[in-house]
Amino acid sequence: MKKILITLILAAGFCCSGFADEQTDLPSSADFSYKTTSGGFFIWEDKITGGSGEFGFRLISEKNNYVLRNCIFIQSEGGALFNKTDSFYGLEAGDKIIFGGCFKRNDFTVRAYGFGGASFCLFKTETCRFFEGPYLMSIKFGGGFEFQFCQSMAFVVEFGGTSRFLLGNQNSELNDFSKHSPVLTIGYRTLK
Repeated sequence: MKKILITLILAAGFCCSGFADEQTDLPSSADFSYKTTSGGFFIWEDKITGGSGEFGFRLISEKNNYVLRNCIFIQSEGGALFNKTDSFYGLEAGDKIIFGGCFKRNDFTVRAYGFGGASFCLFKTETCRFFEGPYLMSIKFGGGFEFQFCQSMAFVVEFGGTSRFLLGNQNSELNDFSKHSPVLTIGYRTLK
């Protein structure tokens, strides 16, 4: 538990380091209008940790304080997925929709949102090769907060869940596999 707490604190500090360089002569975050987002995230799931990169684009304007975005992500992960002795390494690509609302003040913007998405994962274990299958399909869902204190950068915290299912040729050791687990994500998004 100590390692997880220390890792989360360090990741949060690293993600917020960009706030120190913000120039004060720029317009406030409430006046800022963006079209695309990109970000980096640390993901902690039951027995699995990983990192993720994301690119997204706004689907509607935030003039009425509604948030609707489409985000494409690539995630690498590792840990113990099937049992305690079987190591898991995966590369996942997917898409998610973010929907919610935002609260704007002169010097900051807070967005509260829900999300839903799906992804496809190539993985390797001691009994499965990376490109030979079976493959994992993940359904992702949850909610999050985006705290934008600077004009073009926001700190992000997301809570949710993932349901994973096997696809493709079945390995006898993995026949009845399905996994549902909670997920905590922290990171940052840049808005342009």
